[in-house]
Amino acid sequence: MCKPGVVLLLISYASVVAVHGLGGHRIYSWTDGPNDSWLTEFANTHHQPAAVYTYGYPSGASHTTVAQDLIRELDIVRLLSCSQHIAKNHTAILANTRAVFFFGVQHRGMPVATLEWARFMLRLVGVFGGTSLSKGRDAAIYPSRNELTRMVEAFPRISSGFEIFTLIHTLKSGVFDLVVGDLPDNLLGPPNERVIYINATYANTCKHSRGHKDSDVGKIIEAARRTISDLDQDSQTPHWSSDQLRRFDQEESVPGQQWFRDLELGTQRVIQDRRKKNFRRSRIAIIDSGIDKRHSAFSSAVQESRIVSMSFVHGLPGDQDNCGHGTHAAHSILKTCPQCTLFIARVYDQGTAEEFESNANAIAQAIRWAIEENVDIISMSFGYQVENRVIKKAIRDAFHHGIILFAAASNSGVNPRFPVAFPANLRQVICIHSTDGDGYPSPRNPPATPDCSLAVLGEGVAAAWPSQLFTDGNDLQRVASGSSVATAIAAGLAALVLEYAAQNDAKLAKVQEWERLRHCDEMRKVFMNMAREQDKYQSVAPSSLFDYHGERMYERISGRISDVLDSL
Repeated sequence: MCKPGVVLLLISYASVVAVHGLGGHRIYSWTDGPNDSWLTEFANTHHQPAAVYTYGYPSGASHTTVAQDLIRELDIVRLLSCSQHIAKNHTAILANTRAVFFFGVQHRGMPVATLEWARFMLRLVGVFGGTSLSKGRDAAIYPSRNELTRMVEAFPRISSGFEIFTLIHTLKSGVFDLVVGDLPDNLLGPPNERVIYINATYANTCKHSRGHKDSDVGKIIEAARRTISDLDQDSQTPHWSSDQLRRFDQEESVPGQQWFRDLELGTQRVIQDRRKKNFRRSRIAIIDSGIDKRHSAFSSAVQESRIVSMSFVHGLPGDQDNCGHGTHAAHSILKTCPQCTLFIARVYDQGTAEEFESNANAIAQAIRWAIEENVDIISMSFGYQVENRVIKKAIRDAFHHGIILFAAASNSGVNPRFPVAFPANLRQVICIHSTDGDGYPSPRNPPATPDCSLAVLGEGVAAAWPSQLFTDGNDLQRVASGSSVATAIAAGLAALVLEYAAQNDAKLAKVQEWERLRHCDEMRKVFMNMAREQDKYQSVAPSSLFDYHGERMYERISGRISDVLDSL
């Protein structure tokens, strides 16, 4: 019998790993006859034959033990190119997974509110089926309510780099339907999830006849083949996954390139022409995964001592980056505001869910360091599904010190179970969604609300990537998308506004009391003034404030900023 929890992974384009469920078997869970597994169809595909692995484990083992043992086995068979460190192996699995097929898995936990009922039913079924599940053994198998909630909420964040296929059984199977729930419980809900309906009972969703005479097998193989085909053209590009969602399997956006060209010819030119010899540079703290300071994109900033780095993770230097997220964010900011000074706060290594569960103190320390360094802006391209009191207190301290804070809305899509993430949902923080280069909202944005509707370029942005993460040593940029990218660019735009306003030359039309701009509420108003509504999001267009010409150009720009400061 195919018990709950059956998973099929497509790894590294050419490998399939089948993991049975509770009480299942590494061979018989996948057969509809003696040793006649339909999984061999993956090896027979003419498009790209796959190596097929099945994984078996004792059904009384805890979910944590099973997961860790599976990771070790994958490393042994060379499916993962990584060190023996378990945390890095977790990340390597995310980086190499191309698709996951769930067979009869209750993503929403056989809902948490009825978890105890589900446990009771499984014990009851076990007794009648001749396999008694003791209370102690049952407790070891299932996660607690809190663990289950964290797992469900974390999954959309870490899985956006691959396709998810959920198989739904269409035939009733008696007592099991009392346990497994209805269709909504089987769906997780992220935008990259697809549903495949299977003409089977819950107990037989993964037990099919070999060969394409079984139409259900054909559906699964075709979905896998299509996924591999879509990604095959860029088979050497790793899919890194940490924090919110980032994808590197796409080309740099042409509208995104044009957005930066327009910024350079318009906004940046206006501000550059206004600068005096000893102008006031904006100071931006980036709380992220560090920076590859050796990258050529940062050579000018390094020579001018405009990059200060600090690590809040023991044993990891601040001027290195093992996952690329912080390096990409830093370059995105410098592409937006080329003359600013960066304060790099390294608070994680790979961006795994385990790290983010334990690094709240590091983030709080980084925020307090930014306060001590008297920064103008803090960029936070990360998010939690639940509020963290330690981070919240540090953010309030920064807010009261007049620091402008930006945070990523999340890439959870319109699913209401995963709305705007913390800390972007705080009043003291400017929440940033993502748009493409034409200003249209990204499909992965959570729903816009009156307080969280600002959106900035975040689709298809090319920026620096650590050199050690490339095999050829030549291509030193990666393309990324999402609200994490948009947050960094928003921080750069705010820095440009400050640099313009701070140049108080009377001949160039002063911005009265410009220091008032060093406040989240005032900068939010400036952004709203630069925005155009698109599908309920406020899409920020810097040219609407800075793209002026003529003799009275500075007077008009300064006047608009002063009007914003004077508005309610």
